[in-house]
Amino acid sequence: MNKKIIKFFGVIFAGLMAISLPVESARANVEQPWKVSTNPFGYFLGIYSASASYAITNQIAVNVQPEFLYAYFVDPVIWGLGARAGVPFYFDQTYDGFYLEPGFVFNYVRQNKTGLIEATSGVMLGPDLMAGHNWLWASGFNIDLGIGLGYKWVSFETVGTKAGTFDGVLPTGRLSFGYAF
Repeated sequence: MNKKIIKFFGVIFAGLMAISLPVESARANVEQPWKVSTNPFGYFLGIYSASASYAITNQIAVNVQPEFLYAYFVDPVIWGLGARAGVPFYFDQTYDGFYLEPGFVFNYVRQNKTGLIEATSGVMLGPDLMAGHNWLWASGFNIDLGIGLGYKWVSFETVGTKAGTFDGVLPTGRLSFGYAF
């Protein structure tokens, strides 16, 4: 089952590469090669992330998004680190219009021991595919909205004892505000 999912994402990635590379895909056509963005609404939930993208052609970019999780509203506090890397394929122009973005996610989370609750930690990783739309203004300001699905492998343990594993399809999404330059 896992090999089929990896092959599925590989075929999607190869197909998007084939349709996104027009003959005249000169790097010089990209007026704003860099984009930085963040989701300010995530800060209220303890999810602190920033994204940096670089346009390698006029329809393809490389995106890296490190994140830090600090869920202060639960007791004991949950904290974690993670990152997502993706390659968005834009149907029109980089950072403007509809896109498909295959990517890969890695997250580590931990909840420390307090009282009767033992310390728990876990890892989640796997590929995903997101479809979305970017709105780009002449000033460089942009809004990015995307939704998708990903296949995730999750493993967690409590005080050195493997507590469980899970693998399956989970939803993914993005809402970010940023600036292209």
